Order: sequence, then C-alpha cells, then structure tokens
Amino acid sequence: MTDRPASSLTDGTEAIDETLDIVRLLWPPPHQVTTAGPSLRQRGFAVLPNAVRPTRLVPDNRSGSTADALSGAAGKAGLMGQLRRKALTGGVRAGLLRFTPTGVAIAEEAGAPSLIARLSAIFDETLTTSIHLGPPRANRKPVLNVVNAAGRTVAFVKVGINPLTRSLVCAEGKALTRIGAAPLRAVQVPQVLHEETWGDLRILCLSPLDTSTSRPAPLTLVQQAMVEISEALGTDSVAVGDSDHLQGLRSNAAALSSPQGRLLVGALDRLRESFGHLSVATGAWHGDWTPWNMSWSGDVVNVWDWERLQRGVPLGMDALHLQIQRSLRVPGSDAARVTAEHVGRRQEILAPWGHDAVTSTITTLVYLLTLGCRYAVDGQEEAGARLGRLDDWLFPVVDQLLHERGPGRER
Repeated sequence: MTDRPASSLTDGTEAIDETLDIVRLLWPPPHQVTTAGPSLRQRGFAVLPNAVRPTRLVPDNRSGSTADALSGAAGKAGLMGQLRRKALTGGVRAGLLRFTPTGVAIAEEAGAPSLIARLSAIFDETLTTSIHLGPPRANRKPVLNVVNAAGRTVAFVKVGINPLTRSLVCAEGKALTRIGAAPLRAVQVPQVLHEETWGDLRILCLSPLDTSTSRPAPLTLVQQAMVEISEALGTDSVAVGDSDHLQGLRSNAAALSSPQGRLLVGALDRLRESFGHLSVATGAWHGDWTPWNMSWSGDVVNVWDWERLQRGVPLGMDALHLQIQRSLRVPGSDAARVTAEHVGRRQEILAPWGHDAVTSTITTLVYLLTLGCRYAVDGQEEAGARLGRLDDWLFPVVDQLLHERGPGRER
C-alpha cells in the first residue's frame, strides 16, 4: 500500500482512476480491482452519481441488507438526504444499480487480507459495506458504512489513507474520547468502537447516530448544543496578544512557502496589532459543525465528524461556521458575498455567548483566519476545492474587518 496524494480531479478518467486507487487500498493485491460495465460486475460497486464525479460507491447487488444499509449512507441528514436515501434504497431493491454505466469490480483472492475481512473479524460477523468518498478536497478519505447480514449498521469506519487523513482520523479518535467523557446533555456524539492501524491505513470505527429526522433542527436547540460544547472542556479569558491558538496559526502560516501563507501571516499580525490588548472569552469548538454533520432527535443534537475539535478559541466560532457553510452549500452561491453577509450579522449570530461589538469582531476574525490557515495548510487550493482559493472570498472579508482598525493588507 502507498500513500494517496491530495485529490486533484479534473476529468472522468482521473476521477475514476483515483477511485480505483482508493478501493485498492481497501482490497489490496492479490485482489483485483477494475472498472466494469453492468454485464461484467459479479461483485463490486455502482459508482454514484457518475464516473466524472464519483462520491459514493454502493454495492450493486439487490439484497435487502444492502438496501437497508443505504439508509445510513446515501445522504446527509435533512429532507433532501431522506429523499436520496429512499430513491437509492428503492433502486438497489429493484436491482437497478447493476445497470449503472460505470462500476468497480472486485475479483477477490480467497484468504487474502482486505479491510472488510478485517472488520468482519473485529466485529465477529460477516459484513458488507458502502463507501462514501465525498467531493475532491485535500482531506478526502473513505468512510465505510458497515452492515451485517440483517441490514443493521454496525459501524461507520473512517479510513486515513495518507499523512493528512491519517492524522485527522487519529485526532478524531482522541477528540471523541475527550468530549465523550464530558457531561453532555444537549449533544450526542459517536462512541469509539475500535481503532487501529491496518497496514498503511488508520481506521476508526464509530457507533451510528440517529439520522432519521428529516426536518432541520430548531435553532434554539442547536444554539444550546453549541454553547454546551463551547463550555464542555472549560472556559477562560485570554488577551488576543497572548493567544496560544493565534500563535499556532501564525507558525503554521509562516511555514508555508506560498502567497497564501504570507497573506495569512500579515492578517494575523494586523489582528494582534489592532486587538492584542483586549481579552476574549475562550473555550472549545467542534471545528466543522455543519448541517451535514448533525441531526437531531427529541431534545438532543447528534453531531459527528469531530477531527477538528479544539480548545482555546473564542466562544461561538461553531455558530459562525454553521451559518456560513450552510449558505455556501447553496448551488451558485457567491462565497465572498455570502461570507460578507453573515459577517455583517456577527453580533446577532454570536448573541448566545454575550459578545459585544468588539469581541464579536475579534471572534469573527479569529474564525476566518483559522479556516484560512486550515485550508492553506491542507492544500485545499491545490486539491481543487472551491473554497481553497482564499483570495476569492476570505481575504476580502478579513480586509474589510481589519480596515476598520488599521491600514489595508499589502500584497
């Protein structure tokens, strides 16, 4: 097995080749993994939605257990996710996925190791899986929805396939152990069922959460859950100039040999010059709290994808992230305009934490620069991610906020 580089998909051939490479990590030689049309797939996956944009691999047999497995992997929480699940489940039960034009065929060698065989041994039952890949981005990693013969989801398995994604999988295991020990009432997090290094892969097996509710979670419930997480690991009051978090961001940005790195260093220095003498309340944030990383049931918000959990950040950054990322997900949205609109509402969005005009501005700047450093360090621009181009949307908004306190950014 070899490390997979950051994704940089440009056409259908490259996209399907990368998909095959990922599947070969899960079924390494002597298993044979190839593309195949409908008539040649004896065991394998339908590629969805298509070969140009492969984001999900679904077993193309028509067993009831496979169809039921789709209910946990065919889409995110929410109405559209529920509709996609129902459509795909019906398609599998009817045997329609065998007719998709492009698929991945697996010719298994008896007795040879594979990740699904390893997982079957871990959970002591025969398992099958669908594979979620997601869109092209630097932190793209396969997530397996593992089900048993009865159609019950046994676990979601995250697989780190290169240095970045292995580090994220390890970080999520540690984060869940930490946040899972906190006395949470408004938030439900996955349990870590198993984690290990298998060959060159890092695997993390997590318990499934309830995603059956199609309606968006009530805002007040989400705010309550976010406040609980922000305080769960303790709070503090820290001067901006003494912030370990900001010092870490600057060190990471300074290590980049790119224009983005230099611009981030400049913005962080201006932030410290303008606000360094002021203090802000700090705590924890999930780090990627989005509509597709949560669901709700009763008076509890179910939240997953915890690899970005972090302490020492201004309270309320998750609320900004949720609002901005939700709007950016709308097809055709203009990232700069959407971000500027929500930044203009920053004090309203951060109201549950009691921020005033100044601390809401500090919190927003720290959030934007945290996200910018993350995308730059991860190489999201090189991976082809739309939001990786920070000049298009993030730097203009940061400039506007900092302009109120000092001179503009120099290029």
